Amino acid sequence: MQSLKNLSVRAKMFLSFGSITVLIILFSVFVINKMNEFDSDLTNKNVIQKKSDTAKAFQVEVLNVWQFITDASLVKDEGAMNEAEDHYKKAKDNLVQLLELEKEFPVVISNIKNAEKKVDQMFIVGREMFDAYKINPIEGDAKMNDFDKAGADLIVAVDELLKESEQESAIANKEMAEMVSSSINTSIIIVLLALLTSISLTLFITRWLNKSLNKLTAAADNLALGSVNIELKTDSNDEIGKLEKSFVALVENIKQQVAVAEKISDGEVDVEVNV
Repeated sequence: MQSLKNLSVRAKMFLSFGSITVLIILFSVFVINKMNEFDSDLTNKNVIQKKSDTAKAFQVEVLNVWQFITDASLVKDEGAMNEAEDHYKKAKDNLVQLLELEKEFPVVISNIKNAEKKVDQMFIVGREMFDAYKINPIEGDAKMNDFDKAGADLIVAVDELLKESEQESAIANKEMAEMVSSSINTSIIIVLLALLTSISLTLFITRWLNKSLNKLTAAADNLALGSVNIELKTDSNDEIGKLEKSFVALVENIKQQVAVAEKISDGEVDVEVNV
């Protein structure tokens, strides 16, 4: 505290505003870092959302393939079979997109390739069922069991992909929510710290200035009223402290002059006057 008192007024003001500036800079750096993290997390979340949407689109196309092959086989409709083939190609495109999105995750890629194998198998068996039904219903019914089994195996593979996608999305959402919550809490702490520091330094400097100036003002008022019995102590070496010491020296000088004047008025003429 004494070292702080010995600082100049300019240094005290610089320290005050400098501390606030440092806190503001630290807060700005924190915000920039968090914004970069948020941008990275947002990009990651968008990728995960795209994975989820692609997996769901694949599920829809698989169901369409199953439905159109079944309808085409029962009514021997080549047009419906062509529709099934179109949805099959779209399902394959979805798997290609998923492979690209999940290229850094070997386990997921293995599941995607398994789903690709299952959808190929279901379509091949479905085509065989369609051709069998065109020959006769008995052969078609025999193939229907194989088609249902292939479809059931594919659904299991699709469900596994969706489950992984939903889990990844849930984890990403949780991490993002935690990051936002942590950022808000940290921001509040930093703002409160900056506010507390600003108020504390302002109160300290204001109180110190008021106290010093009030002492000088009171001493000057007493001196103006003719009183030289003034005690003014200071332990500060700043500009205000030097002013107080100069004022004390002035009062002491006036006291000496008053003493000399009193001696002269008492008839003492051999009095040494210090100028």
